Amino acid sequence: MNFRSLTQIFSRTRPAPLTYEEYPSIGKKKILIVDDNLDIRKLLALFLERSGYDTVAAATGLEAVSQARMIRPDLILMDLTMPVVSGDEAMRWLKAD
Repeated sequence: MNFRSLTQIFSRTRPAPLTYEEYPSIGKKKILIVDDNLDIRKLLALFLERSGYDTVAAATGLEAVSQARMIRPDLILMDLTMPVVSGDEAMRWLKAD
């Protein structure tokens, strides 16, 4: 197989069915923001979304564990001092999975 036959093969192939314009979240990194303070969650989400990331927010440690198991984020930004379940404890649960 030479270069010419390869280019002919590739020129006949279809483009990928999923495009960035159709599905803008393809390829974006997901960040889970966990804080009991709504203002901090909103501020972090605004900054990160303007920087090109997808964000998901959670208000409690329990909600964070549930969200993290569902969406599998690339990064978790978590407040350590939250009522009911602390950030440390929620991270221990996630690491145990």
